Amino acid sequence: MLHRTGPAPLAALTTEAAPNTFPRLPVRTGENVAVVVTAYPDESTYRAHLAAVQADPLARDEILPGIERAQTTVARTLRLAPTGRSGS
Repeated sequence: MLHRTGPAPLAALTTEAAPNTFPRLPVRTGENVAVVVTAYPDESTYRAHLAAVQADPLARDEILPGIERAQTTVARTLRLAPTGRSGS
């Protein structure tokens, strides 16, 4: 659905629920996280994609309600922009 409505995600990551087999590396437990990373050329493209996702029947009727039922906290959107020192 994300491919159909706008730029394809660069990455989609979810919590790994397997036991930590490397105890020297601390791992947070009891939290489930989903992260989708997508790049947009500008704010208007981001807003158009967000509107398209919200209007898509599959997203509106199945995907978004399913995510909302599973949420234990408010979703956050972090928007990152390159700095002057970030190479182009």
